[in-house]
Amino acid sequence: VYATPQNDNWEISHCEFADAHDGVYLGGINVRFHHNLIDGLQDDGIYLSPMYMRHRLDKKDPQIHVYQNRFGAMLTALAFGGPEPLAPDQVFVYRNVFD
Repeated sequence: VYATPQNDNWEISHCEFADAHDGVYLGGINVRFHHNLIDGLQDDGIYLSPMYMRHRLDKKDPQIHVYQNRFGAMLTALAFGGPEPLAPDQVFVYRNVFD
């Protein structure tokens, strides 16, 4: 989350995140997470944190897109945390399978 700007503008696709405690922590700006398998986790599948005010570096509203993934066997598929009331985060979750 704090490795700016190295953790921004990522695309994570066609990966398997399985058999662990936690899944993926998506805290970067402008991340696309698609066509992945998230399965067999003891806790959170994807953790979506606020992107804080560093979005000002990019001069546009930060976005995370989570689409066309398969979620199975975990405590919480999508988890959130951390207040940041002024950050205009946009999180889009669509065309996923939650089993």
